[in-house]
Amino acid sequence: MAVKESNTEQILLEAAETEFLEKGYGKARTTEIAKRAGVNHAMLHYYFRTKEHLFETVFRKKPLLCQKLCSSH
Repeated sequence: MAVKESNTEQILLEAAETEFLEKGYGKARTTEIAKRAGVNHAMLHYYFRTKEHLFETVFRKKPLLCQKLCSSH
């Protein structure tokens, strides 16, 4: 069950990143993010509670990825 949950969470994060980058924080809608991810709106809120928390989670991971990639070269 944990594998499915982590997959759902990752799919939500990817959908959210796309939505935020296309529309910006103010115009991005959690209902659209859920639709992109193929889950219902309640599921998105189960994982992230708020749009703000989702946004922070998506973009907090990016500097870590960049740092890891840059240090490997």
